[in-house]
Amino acid sequence: EADCAKHGITRLLVREFITPIEREDIISLAQTLDTVVDSMEDILLRIYMYNVTELRDDIAEFSKVIVSCAQALNVVLTEFKHYKNAEHINSCIVAVNNYESEGDKLLVDGVRGLSVSGCSDRELFIWTDVYEHMESCLDACEDVADIIEEVVMKNT
Repeated sequence: EADCAKHGITRLLVREFITPIEREDIISLAQTLDTVVDSMEDILLRIYMYNVTELRDDIAEFSKVIVSCAQALNVVLTEFKHYKNAEHINSCIVAVNNYESEGDKLLVDGVRGLSVSGCSDRELFIWTDVYEHMESCLDACEDVADIIEEVVMKNT
């Protein structure tokens, strides 16, 4: 659905004479939002492909951070429509950045925990890959927030 929405945006831009913000910013934002959705799907695909039947305890914590980050990003996107009068856009952009930093720490702590636990090489590979994809998802969310912050700064 995200791919279809991105292509729909591109089709609309071709027909529009005047856009509310620069075309390049709209395309960049659409592509980066698509990356967020793809990143979320990639996490689930890893769990499916590796036939994971039991999640590690810290995966729930990491998942909560991703959900919180996505919720903050949703507020940013909702307020972006009226960014000149938005009340919470800046604080939510900061929140997205903070969640991404928290994800960096969870990645390091998770891989470190695997390394010191004496788990099998297979487990180390699988969970390192899952952790890295979870952190990449947060990176993608931060990229969206960064684009919006740039657009707001250019247009206010």
